[in-house]
Amino acid sequence: MTKFIRIVRGVDRGMAAAESAMLVVVMTVMVLLAVTQVLFKIAHSGVEQVEMTARYLVIWVAFLGGSVASHQGRHINIDLFSRFVGPMGRRIAGVLVNAIATALIVVMLSVACSYVSDMMQEGRVAVEFPLFGTTWNLKGWWFASILPLGLALMGCHFLILAILNACGAVEGQGETLLAVDADDGKGGVS
Repeated sequence: MTKFIRIVRGVDRGMAAAESAMLVVVMTVMVLLAVTQVLFKIAHSGVEQVEMTARYLVIWVAFLGGSVASHQGRHINIDLFSRFVGPMGRRIAGVLVNAIATALIVVMLSVACSYVSDMMQEGRVAVEFPLFGTTWNLKGWWFASILPLGLALMGCHFLILAILNACGAVEGQGETLLAVDADDGKGGVS
């Protein structure tokens, strides 16, 4: 069982590392766009496309940040019930809450996929950048693709949390729950 838990945790950590890297890239691009926009404003020639692109990237930051927060267990959470029950109650509550969150994410994911599909069919351009005699068209669905991607990542994290709760492998929830240390790979009771 501990090998399964290590694999599940490894997948979860790998996803979180990729999400964090994407978050850093998007934030870097946003900062560069903001600095560029400020320089253009100082030169009295603001470029609307730069500002619009930065606005779209805010949505990317929100969804990637939400996904990382889901991995870390720092998502919006009402923890009142688990304060009054023992370790087994917290374990059951963890399974239920994360399973319900996963189900809700699946519903929102289907709506987001439909939305992005509709945007792809429309083919609407979100931002046009005239550069060196050519025009670069950034499609609206490119920016909106974070909706299903972010929701899918969050759903995976909630599903993994539900699995770990079901296996009794969520750290910090009681004295008798199994904890697997990522550093040394040894299973043990915490």
